[in-house]
Amino acid sequence: MNTKIENPATCEIRSVIRFLNAKNIGLAKIHALVVEEYGEGALIEWKVRKWCRLLKQGRTNFHDKEKKRACEQFKWEFSEHPH
Repeated sequence: MNTKIENPATCEIRSVIRFLNAKNIGLAKIHALVVEEYGEGALIEWKVRKWCRLLKQGRTNFHDKEKKRACEQFKWEFSEHPH
């Protein structure tokens, strides 16, 4: 029985793309493998192309800078309010 991996972190899927890309697996196959394990909604095909291009350009950080800033902003604002 093959069960899907539910609620994966975005950086987890991006790391899988990095691994498969390093193994010289094609874009369509990477997409198919990710969808097979994580489900249809896990990844849009053009995002595989985007991340493979970013990897080729030297990107190593798989976390969204915008989300990180938003989290840091929330922590800062939250800490200013009395509990």
